[in-house]
Amino acid sequence: MNTLSSNAADALNTLPCPCGSGRLFRACCGGHPVRPPDRLLKDPKITATLQDAHAAMQRGELQAAEEVVRRVLKNAPGHLGALSLLALLRTQARDSAAVNVLLQRMVTLYPENDAVLFDYGSFLAETGHGDEAEPLLRRLVERNHRHAAAHNLLGQLIIQNLGTLESAEFHLRQAYYLQPAKASYNVTLAKALRLLGRWDEAVHFLRIALALEPDNVEALLSWVTVEESRHNLEQAWTLHHIVNRIAPDDVHVRLSAALLHRRSKDYAAALAILDTIDGQQLPAGARSSYYYERGQVLDKMTCYPEAFAAFDEANRLTRQDPSQRYDPLKSGERIARLKTFFTRERLKALPRGAAEHAAEPAPIFIVGFPRSGTSMIEQILSAHPAISAGGELVLAQRMTEFAAQWLESRLPYPECLADLAQPAKWQALQGFRNYYLNEVRNLAILDPGGLRFTDKMPLNEVNLGLLSLVFPDAPIVHLIRHPLDILTSCYFNELHHGDHFATDLTLAARHYVLVMDMVEHYRRELDIRYLPLRYEDVVNDIETESRRLVEFIGEPWDARCAAFHENRRKALTASYEQVTEKVYTRSVYRYRHYREQLRDVIPIIAPVAERLGYSVD
Repeated sequence: MNTLSSNAADALNTLPCPCGSGRLFRACCGGHPVRPPDRLLKDPKITATLQDAHAAMQRGELQAAEEVVRRVLKNAPGHLGALSLLALLRTQARDSAAVNVLLQRMVTLYPENDAVLFDYGSFLAETGHGDEAEPLLRRLVERNHRHAAAHNLLGQLIIQNLGTLESAEFHLRQAYYLQPAKASYNVTLAKALRLLGRWDEAVHFLRIALALEPDNVEALLSWVTVEESRHNLEQAWTLHHIVNRIAPDDVHVRLSAALLHRRSKDYAAALAILDTIDGQQLPAGARSSYYYERGQVLDKMTCYPEAFAAFDEANRLTRQDPSQRYDPLKSGERIARLKTFFTRERLKALPRGAAEHAAEPAPIFIVGFPRSGTSMIEQILSAHPAISAGGELVLAQRMTEFAAQWLESRLPYPECLADLAQPAKWQALQGFRNYYLNEVRNLAILDPGGLRFTDKMPLNEVNLGLLSLVFPDAPIVHLIRHPLDILTSCYFNELHHGDHFATDLTLAARHYVLVMDMVEHYRRELDIRYLPLRYEDVVNDIETESRRLVEFIGEPWDARCAAFHENRRKALTASYEQVTEKVYTRSVYRYRHYREQLRDVIPIIAPVAERLGYSVD
């Protein structure tokens, strides 16, 4: 595990090792470090020397403390206490490269030490390497299931890395059960429950946090967010007044006020608050959120150049996070392999999944690029009494990740699916289907007595090949919208779908073309129940298009579908504001306000736009 760039690692190879051994890095921490004998780890003289060094550090005598620690490490390389103290000193010096090397060596030497594992996991998380911290923390909680802090941090990372919220909830609940009187654990558990749409449960744990710490700003702001999410702006404002009395200068409190003013359509007041904040002076975690919010307010005020500049800055800041970087080569290779595998000729030899009984749950797949209108279609369908809303299910993607393991294949996905042609593997496909449906049952998606449910995971169109094998009879509704409107909306929201393409307009445009070409391939090669729906047609004639949609699904018409804004179901995506309003057309061809800023991506998008029947004028 190495979070250093190759240049940094090469440089360290030619320098004295940061551990203080006096040897070059390549011959010490970069090679095969050796754990010192126990007698040195427990040597009372070394312990006393390190205590003196720690006292010097607390007095601010950092250089003197470090010299003492390095002398210890010279005589006892790999000493845990000395390495820990040196890592702390290098942390205070903001030398993250050295801290990383030191923590890596500690993990190598002391893989069974819970404190070492947690410290390295925390360091990786704090430095933007949550994808590397997550497996380390999983290893820790497997070793010690009672490590509350590890469960809590792991749950937060699962949310951050777009893992399953149910998995995050599990770990956050473990932290809560182990230390229920810790306010911060109640707050993080409440966040997961809020994201799951279980708002009453979220409020329950926020009340506990506030009983423990009545002035807990994070808990109060989380409660404000819950009430704003469920469109209870009056209650959100009441709570905000409370937190504002406690911490009026807290930047997160002011950002919360700006959001509430925007949601109340008082854009001038929202902008006035944002103008009191210097976005560049904010903590790293809040900086991009500030500029996204500023862009939203300016857009509502029709200050389009200024709005785009704010969104530009928000995305620039987001791209600085290593975990938010898009890999175009990886995406291109994946699409090419899917096209090569999923061909009509190859699929003739493969089996298909089938319902095992009449009362089996039946999915309706709503697919489309992020910000194309899938949330609106789910609201229309879930207003029907026979259809439950499943939301954004990651189950199709999970099946692609586990496919090779389930098939006991040496080939990766999708090539491993060729094994299904073997008679001995025919039943394996039914295992894919059972996995998906069992997870749906575990998530309690279905309304009482219901069997049909929606799965509206954005970009699931890339997985149509697998879905056509597992659920060959499932209806697939594909939302199509003007590509430039989609790109604009993606760029203006803090999204993570599609391996983080949305923070760069050019990359987003190329990813869009890649995905739409994949859909065209699937339409030629697969036999699927497929209905393309244009967003613009739906918002211009909601009843006609809703009737067409419901007829395609195979259900009798219900007038509630055309009044989807009255659907009290919780919409948990970035579209939650729009889907609770009556249908409107103000988002149609919104890109025209930003045509000058989009000029570089128009040539990339134009061929696909024209193929779909859109002009880019």
